[in-house]
Amino acid sequence: MLEKHHIDDAFSLILILSAPVPGEFDETDRKSHSPYEIFTQEAEQYGFQIVRASADSYDPAAKVFRSARTFKDGTWQMVSNVKPDLIYDKMTSSPETLSLKRTLATTFLFLNDPPLSEITDNKWLTYQAFPHLHKPSFLVESPDDFPRALSKIKTERYFVKPLFGNSGAGVVTGKKGESVSLPDFPFLLQEFIDSSQGIPEICSGPHDLRLIFVNNTLIQSYLRIPPKESFLSNVALGGRVLMLDLERLPPLLQPLLETVREGMRAFPHAIYTVDCMLENGKDPFLVELNSKPGFSYEPGQEKDRLLLINKLLSTFSLALREKEKAL
Repeated sequence: MLEKHHIDDAFSLILILSAPVPGEFDETDRKSHSPYEIFTQEAEQYGFQIVRASADSYDPAAKVFRSARTFKDGTWQMVSNVKPDLIYDKMTSSPETLSLKRTLATTFLFLNDPPLSEITDNKWLTYQAFPHLHKPSFLVESPDDFPRALSKIKTERYFVKPLFGNSGAGVVTGKKGESVSLPDFPFLLQEFIDSSQGIPEICSGPHDLRLIFVNNTLIQSYLRIPPKESFLSNVALGGRVLMLDLERLPPLLQPLLETVREGMRAFPHAIYTVDCMLENGKDPFLVELNSKPGFSYEPGQEKDRLLLINKLLSTFSLALREKEKAL
């Protein structure tokens, strides 16, 4: 069994949990693996060894992960029967994975707390938690629901969003009177946010502002600018990332951010992102929350990635110390 006393007594074992990935592990996929290699190297300074495992490797009877990978001597090496000191959840969310997360959290120190992920990763639950921060949104559960919900939308354009998912997957913009491709039911129908007037003194056109919180503290922000002729600014869909100093954030965002922070105080060491837009250059609206900030940054933003990684590792240290004191 790969436990810390079989590695080095000074090391704690941190497992980064992901969803099962079809096919073989492709070590040549540098875009996917390089950030985790950097994460692993930084973790050594904190006395951590990092392993990565998928959810389907967990053995609930033995309470171990039967297979995982760790980065050592320049390669990703297989390890077996892993019993971590802390699990950092990077697994995509769905009703099935949320059930597994709740199970794991009864055995291991687990970040984020699964109830937090349920709120942030289900767009309907996010809306219910913070309705006054959103544009009006409606749960569409059947084909008959769609025209009724659409009649309540006051904007000509609208967003259609799957309840689960990130990176803009499945999100489309529609226009009244035109056909639109709908995702599987249920999904979220939301009034359009016109961000075309930008953010005063920051940007002049459509945008999505992402703010990253670690241990419920704002540590970083950046703009995502959509490609021309698109309303979606997710990096996976071609959006550009521009880092933004926290000092430049417009004061009018503070009430929205403080409301979210207050809502997250119930969850220890909360890690999440807040995506928002300004309508008419002055009215902030919450777009969505996410419990898994990404490690992929653009060239020239390496220091920004290191900031996020080190804030996460510091939070893991704090959580482990608190657990030890409670024993």
